[in-house]
Amino acid sequence: MKINEPQCVILKRRGAKHVNDLLAGKNLKEELTFWVDCTKKLKNTVQKNKQLYAMPESELMACHEKAD
Repeated sequence: MKINEPQCVILKRRGAKHVNDLLAGKNLKEELTFWVDCTKKLKNTVQKNKQLYAMPESELMACHEKAD
C-alpha cells in the first residue's frame, strides 16, 4: 500500500536536495561562505519587504483601536 505524502513534505525534500546539490563538492570554508551569503541576502530581502509593506502609523493605530 502506497502512502501519499503531504505536499509540505515533498517540498521540504525537494529543497533539501537542491541545497545538497548546491553544496556538493564544497569544503567546509566554502559551505560557511555559502550560508553567510545566503543569510545576508535573506536579511536584505526581509528589510526590503518591511519597507515595501510598511503600514503608516495612522493605519496601525486604526487597526489597534478596532481590536479593543
